Amino acid sequence: TYLLERSRIVQIASPERSYHIFYQLCAADEAQRAALHLGAGPEEFAYLARSECMELAGRGNAEEFAKTMEAMAVVGIPAATQEAYLAAIAVVLHIGNVGLAAQDADSTCVADDAAERHLGVAAALLGCAPEALRRALLQRQMAVAGQSIEKQLSLQLALDSRDALAKCLYVRLFDRLVADINATLHLGLADAGVGAEAPAAAPGRGRKIGILDIYGFESFKHNSFEQFCINFANEKLQQNFNTHIFKMEQAEYEREAIDWSYITFDDNQDVLDLIERRPQGIISILDDQCVVPKANADTLAESLYKAFERNTTNDPTDRFSKPKRSRTDFSVRHYAGTVTYSVEAFLDKNKDYTIEDHLRLLRGAGNAFIADLFAPTAEEQREQQQQQGQGQQGRASRTNKFSSAGSNFRRDLQALMVTIDATEPNYVRCIKPNDANRPALFQEPNVLHQLRCGGVLEAVRISCAGFPSRRLYADFVDRFGLLLPRGDNSDRGNGTDADDDADSATRAAAARILEAVAHKGLAGYQLGRSKVFLRAGQMALLDKLRTDVLTAAARRVQAQLRRFLAQRRYDRLRCAALTVQAASRGWQARRLAAALREEAAAVVLQA
Repeated sequence: TYLLERSRIVQIASPERSYHIFYQLCAADEAQRAALHLGAGPEEFAYLARSECMELAGRGNAEEFAKTMEAMAVVGIPAATQEAYLAAIAVVLHIGNVGLAAQDADSTCVADDAAERHLGVAAALLGCAPEALRRALLQRQMAVAGQSIEKQLSLQLALDSRDALAKCLYVRLFDRLVADINATLHLGLADAGVGAEAPAAAPGRGRKIGILDIYGFESFKHNSFEQFCINFANEKLQQNFNTHIFKMEQAEYEREAIDWSYITFDDNQDVLDLIERRPQGIISILDDQCVVPKANADTLAESLYKAFERNTTNDPTDRFSKPKRSRTDFSVRHYAGTVTYSVEAFLDKNKDYTIEDHLRLLRGAGNAFIADLFAPTAEEQREQQQQQGQGQQGRASRTNKFSSAGSNFRRDLQALMVTIDATEPNYVRCIKPNDANRPALFQEPNVLHQLRCGGVLEAVRISCAGFPSRRLYADFVDRFGLLLPRGDNSDRGNGTDADDDADSATRAAAARILEAVAHKGLAGYQLGRSKVFLRAGQMALLDKLRTDVLTAAARRVQAQLRRFLAQRRYDRLRCAALTVQAASRGWQARRLAAALREEAAAVVLQA
């Protein structure tokens, strides 16, 4: 699981939505909603009611829920397990409706009867006693000097405890779903001869295809922790993209034995260091502030300003800046542009506590599915053994384990980079042509901005810095062979040795073509083992020269055709004229003969 946005479970802002499954579950059939006590709709649940967006245009929650259940069945999740998933999701919603109120400065209670009802429903679905769930939310169990004591929580701590339980449950549930899907896919690959159980000789053994769908660079009027994480991920992916393009270029040149110089490209490692470097990166400073008592947005902003704005050692390239007339904002100059972030909610969104009281409650739940979700991992068992070996006497044991959402995001992102580096990635850049969602409308500034933010322009620049145009010798000769001097009718390459890097005759023909047009402005080309490599703009020049030759040839053909047509018309006219002339002369001759005969007859009569 990569980059799960944990804060979205309990905190959303209109017009955003939480995870779709919450809304879909609230649109299930009446029997399912009754079994899970879901009421009439999503607006009844506090976690969802924080936004006004309950429906998506053109997509009904009920229809999408049916598709989700069908998809779970297709990947092989049994019906009983599907119901267990739905019950756990319903628990998250009911926990969010457990309203809390302060009894005094240091203790909290459930707010009203409605909150008590949701507490009871959540406990029933978990398979635990309502009182046990109440204690897990409102109290902390601590071990001091070998004795166990319970400490009441203030209202704010109790609210944090409630939200931490909801997030912890949903994250474990999501991880289990991913594991179940992967297990099904793994079995399918094994059955097809490509999985871990496949024979060693299977040609596709261990191969798989992964798809990472991530929205691009984000910059809004108000940018918070979510935009910071998304842009951090895009910085990482952009660096990988640039490096991938550069390595592809380098590998191509080395494979073709091309003489080339090192290609420089904008490396954004400095902004990545600014964000993730330890101990003086933004995420590390944020984590430190999360464990400082009474820390707030002002103290966090002051720590960031002190670390970067006033310290060029930590930010030598001026990626960090403090906006004017702001006390709690900071700006980062990303590869796609400068973004200003507000730290108002950074601390709350970064806190992701794993509370031991919650783990004890869920591991001992009567719901076997929930208990299995929270079964200790091998790493957790080792940590527990180490703590027991060191002993807890004489000091208070930790009742909650701070887990930073930012650090988790960074760790997941590093794991993602390891996976991508071990594969052969292909990148698909999706461009939105207009903001009106209308066909045949192309907004050039908007598209240009997306190309810049997506790193496409930088990739083009990297490619153009070397030999961006390249063609196989056979294709090159086939297209530009007509540029050979007139009379050069030597073999253009129909070699039969398929094991050669390239047919020598074809390569020689390509070399003669390039030499023939060198005096016409062609510069910056090299001949590789199997391809012709051209600098930026040279392919366009060759195409122009080819067009000129074709145009000249077309004109010659047109001239000959026009001459032929004119000659044929002339011959036809001349033939017609001769025919008319012959007919006219014949008529005149016959007329003269008749006149002579008449004259002779008259002479005879007169005589």
